[in-house]
Amino acid sequence: MEDNEVEEAFLQAPDPKDVEKKSCNKKGAGIGVALVIGVLAVIALLVGLFCQPQHVKMKRIYIGSMEINNKQFLPQYEEPGSAEFTNLAAQVCKQVRPDTIDPRLTKTKLSERKSIDIHIENSGHVESPGFPNSPYPSNAYLQWKFRADPQHRIQLDFDDLILEDDCQRDFIKIYDSLVPIEKRAMTEQCGYPHQPLSFISSGNVMLLMLVTDEEKNFPGFRANYSPIPQTTLNCGGTLTGEKGSISSPFFPSNYPPRTTCVWNIEVANNKFLKVLFNKFSLGNKTEGCGHDYVEINGE
Repeated sequence: MEDNEVEEAFLQAPDPKDVEKKSCNKKGAGIGVALVIGVLAVIALLVGLFCQPQHVKMKRIYIGSMEINNKQFLPQYEEPGSAEFTNLAAQVCKQVRPDTIDPRLTKTKLSERKSIDIHIENSGHVESPGFPNSPYPSNAYLQWKFRADPQHRIQLDFDDLILEDDCQRDFIKIYDSLVPIEKRAMTEQCGYPHQPLSFISSGNVMLLMLVTDEEKNFPGFRANYSPIPQTTLNCGGTLTGEKGSISSPFFPSNYPPRTTCVWNIEVANNKFLKVLFNKFSLGNKTEGCGHDYVEINGE
């Protein structure tokens, strides 16, 4: 691609009737599990957008998401040759702002770069090249783009994952989107995790990436995918009685992004309430718990 060449690509957003999201606000009393990652309306995903003056010999890669209001999704937006795509791309290019991109994804010395689109209607599986009989290729940047039907989530379960034990060299990364937007990253894994790995998308798309360097290649991975009807989550509500149990959605699988659950637990006035966590695992710890958190009676 020439330095001044412009290429835009858009990926289909979920059903427009389903794109309105509720903000994740902290609740008052009770137990609140708020899994806050981001709120978007209609999404236009920008892939490989290069925009700069012709006289500047520099390539800038923009990747991210943009909210588009008062515009219904059209199938022509997925056709780069259509007039609808061209007009919308021109509007987006005027408004685009740079988003962070993992610097490990911008390597120029790649021996293999491949993107695989998978429409998930039934259960299936994916494997890294050569698994399990031979190691994955060196200097590879591989993407598996999963798309389920509207009104479905995607569940991805790993049977095996054996990578180099250094995430700066070889790693997989999963996104709750079809392009590697850091705010939509669900997990990053390398080495040989001992705990089960299971991930569920918030909508009907998911991206799995494998990035490797030139040294110490390993067997790789095998993962099973399946569609899940996007019904109302079975979480939250009012609980009474002497004892009981609650769990995050889809436990022991990882909870889906952008989910809020609130339980109100009521006991008799002469009783005390004890909450015991048998297993507790949330996202990376951040100051002030700005992302995923558990709150009990406002604390």
